[in-house]
Amino acid sequence: MYRFNFRARIENYRKIMEDRGISISLFAPGSDMFYLSGIRIDTFERLTLLAVERDSLSLIVPRLEVQRVEDQVRFDGNLLDWTDGEDPYRIAHSLFSGKGRIAVSGNIQTRHLLRILRDQSLSGIGISDDLLSILRRKKDPEELKSIERATEISEKALELTLADLREGMTEQEAARRMSDHFMELGSDNAAFGTIVSFGKNSASPHHEPSADPLIKGNVALFDFGARFSGYSSDTTRTFFYGSVNQKLKEIYNVVREAQETAIEKALEGTPYSEVDAVARNVITKAGYGKYFFHRTGHGLGIDVHEPPYVVSGNLERIENGHVFTIEPGIYLPDTGGIRIEDTVYVRNGRCVPFNKYKKEMIVL
Repeated sequence: MYRFNFRARIENYRKIMEDRGISISLFAPGSDMFYLSGIRIDTFERLTLLAVERDSLSLIVPRLEVQRVEDQVRFDGNLLDWTDGEDPYRIAHSLFSGKGRIAVSGNIQTRHLLRILRDQSLSGIGISDDLLSILRRKKDPEELKSIERATEISEKALELTLADLREGMTEQEAARRMSDHFMELGSDNAAFGTIVSFGKNSASPHHEPSADPLIKGNVALFDFGARFSGYSSDTTRTFFYGSVNQKLKEIYNVVREAQETAIEKALEGTPYSEVDAVARNVITKAGYGKYFFHRTGHGLGIDVHEPPYVVSGNLERIENGHVFTIEPGIYLPDTGGIRIEDTVYVRNGRCVPFNKYKKEMIVL
């Protein structure tokens, strides 16, 4: 059983519903359902919905999944189960009878949404994700502990993977070893597909590990994250195998300066756009601006990517309890890329990295 206070989360969300005039909110399986209830389930084509009303909580779920739900949480609401051959949409319709405005999660399958809303008289419909995001941005102490533990596991897995590293090992082999180490160390699973890229492959930020082998003189970039108690970590470290040329050494130092400058800038009350700007300015002044072509970071929690985003144009201001990444990079085609990434949070007005793994240039 998870330690999170789901009842408090529901009550906080109900206050937002009341402020926005929402009568009922529907959440399909995914991170929002997990945030509010602790239920993590994939029922494929079968309708599953968490329905939050101002005075009640219901879960529409296939009967064959009831035991799995009960194994995860003690559900504090109405369990409305249905069997194959029954019409689950009748259950959903009964919840809406006489209701006004409805909010629906953006990840609900269109075929379910159309069936749910058919013949319903509603005064309006909105996206529940946008409302719940207001709460999910600010992490409580238990959430922070889970992210911290996920980060610890991932960094230990990196150490073990580097100890395994040998000339001729492929990117795919290194990625598999890291994922195995996550599980050995107590992770729920990998938070996302581990990225391992050698040599010129590191110039592609989301490179998928291939059969390319590690050779002397290669950049070796690892972008990885573990998940613990349903919460994710996200880290990138870039190494050099055997030797490093002068150009890549210069780029490494620029990226490190940009990353550390952005961390110093990420204070309570600072717009996220300004954090992105200071990292980008360091790289641009060094002459590599066109080779840094993604945002400086993203929020992180249950999902690996979630609001708030450290990007130009985002005027949202940093608050205590926000968790996000700082990950500038420079990517030279046919040469290689450098990225350094920490998962950070804001405490007492200042930005604090969860990561402890060093950022000095390392030649393996």
